Amino acid sequence: MRDNSIETVFPKCTATWAGGAVTTTVPNRYQKKTVATTLATALFYDSTIDLSAFFVQGRTFFPVELVTQSVGRVDCSSPAQWNNAASVIVYDIITSAPINGQTLCDSIVEQNYPGFPEFALDNQFIMYGRLQIFAANTTNSFPGYMNLVQSNNFGSGKPTAAEQLFCYRVIIPDSDSAVATGTLVVPPTRYEFLGKTDAEDELERIYRLRQSYEQVERA
Repeated sequence: MRDNSIETVFPKCTATWAGGAVTTTVPNRYQKKTVATTLATALFYDSTIDLSAFFVQGRTFFPVELVTQSVGRVDCSSPAQWNNAASVIVYDIITSAPINGQTLCDSIVEQNYPGFPEFALDNQFIMYGRLQIFAANTTNSFPGYMNLVQSNNFGSGKPTAAEQLFCYRVIIPDSDSAVATGTLVVPPTRYEFLGKTDAEDELERIYRLRQSYEQVERA
């Protein structure tokens, strides 16, 4: 086996609301998606991790350890402090099968999550995922600071023989009503997978690849 590592970085998100319509600041790397929330907007980012160097060598990546790095705080502020009822969901997922962005955003709002029976993507194809929920706290010394109230990890962490991994971040802010002028800042996050690559038995690799292709066709 050879020691290897792969990583992805979800960039910082800065957004502004005006009468319920969201605009993101430069650089605009987050797409706006209409969803069924009070503010009716989710922010969506996607990227890929290139595994072609392993793929062409017929090698499988075996993740061993995950290192997560994030610096900064989630801020969500306006003159009315988002009516003291602001919340922010930050959902990250890294998978060997692609997911439609609009479908993913809508499903998170409906609490139908990939890897579970309500969603078509099977858990074995999810290398890692994290759901964080933040709530406003107007009594602390940081105006607009959001407290982390829930954090869930998910995914199988199984080896992958895929040619690339798909990385998605969905940010869903919500409040009791649309704010006149609101701002949102979500810090960047880096996920680094420490692992090894090895050549599997041919039958095992073919079976693993077949499952991946079937999952991609259903996505």
